[in-house]
Amino acid sequence: MGRVQSIYKEQWQMFVKGYIKYMALYFVISVLSVICAYKSFISNPDLAKTFFDYIVEIFEKKGMTTSSLSWINDSILGTNIGAYETLRFGFGIFLNNLLVITLLVLSGFLAWAIFPLLYPLFTMVTNGILIGGALAYFKLNGHHPAELFVKGVLPHGVTEFLAIFIATSLGTYIGINILSWSFKIFKDLTKMNEYKEKLKVLSVKVFYTYVFVLLPLLAISAFIESVITPMLL
Repeated sequence: MGRVQSIYKEQWQMFVKGYIKYMALYFVISVLSVICAYKSFISNPDLAKTFFDYIVEIFEKKGMTTSSLSWINDSILGTNIGAYETLRFGFGIFLNNLLVITLLVLSGFLAWAIFPLLYPLFTMVTNGILIGGALAYFKLNGHHPAELFVKGVLPHGVTEFLAIFIATSLGTYIGINILSWSFKIFKDLTKMNEYKEKLKVLSVKVFYTYVFVLLPLLAISAFIESVITPMLL
């Protein structure tokens, strides 16, 4: 128990001293993306429907018989959703989000191949467009977007968005550190071993973040989205 507490204490320190500033930046970007997407789709109903149908199709091709968006739609319409479908949907959500956060974190370690801000930035903007587009679609179909957001997105969104924000910010933090260390090594090769040790320490901390923070958050959000969210709608 003491070791686990120590790990979480280290995680908190790394968050506050390392990447909280990146999280704040990505939060602002996400909010602006939601607002811009919502206003754009509201003014173009045909585009909103096409966009919604396209997103549903993408999720279905991934093996999820219903996406988060169509799940909300089915719940609003009163469609009966069975236990097997619920389990499959929840597992699909977990795997999809797991892939996303894994790529976000790994993008930082590939700082020279993938600019550490590029993929995280793309992810945040895309998520904002998805949320804004979904809210606009349901608004155009007679549903109140604020109520829909509170009941259909917020319950699972707290843990899911937190996991995505952490992974996004952490990936950026890793990438910027690796780039900084690399430039310093080029200037002074004698520091090679020093920065190798720093990278090793950072990698261990990131692994703990993945296991003790991100995975639990994703599991909780998948359960809430597949089981509790439909009950609220």
